[in-house]
Amino acid sequence: MPSKIFIIKLLVYATIALVVHFSIIYLLELNQYSTFSLISVVFFIVLSILFYIWGDIASRSRNIYLFSNIIIITLITKMILSAVLVMGYYYKEQPPTNFFILPFFAHYTIFTLFILDFMTKQAKHKIDQAN
Repeated sequence: MPSKIFIIKLLVYATIALVVHFSIIYLLELNQYSTFSLISVVFFIVLSILFYIWGDIASRSRNIYLFSNIIIITLITKMILSAVLVMGYYYKEQPPTNFFILPFFAHYTIFTLFILDFMTKQAKHKIDQAN
């Protein structure tokens, strides 16, 4: 996937995430978790950019196993860093309820779909190169 298309799609998914952010925060009256929700959006944007770069490098590589390894690394990295972010917030802020996790899970889902979208296109590019 060309970087221009990636950036456009990233902006679309980020906009969707912000709409979801404001919807969850204001409709469910979770104003106290607004900052954590926005931090989550920025966190997933940064991860998406990092994963795109890794995937782009892997899709151009001659190593046929590198792209598969990158997919596994991105999955594990995202899970571990997400757990660190959630636990860090939980222990630092001591939220009175566990509802702080709702916006996070919404953003996690949105950006997982985005990562799946662009990595699928990168994998197709890798397959086309092999043939």
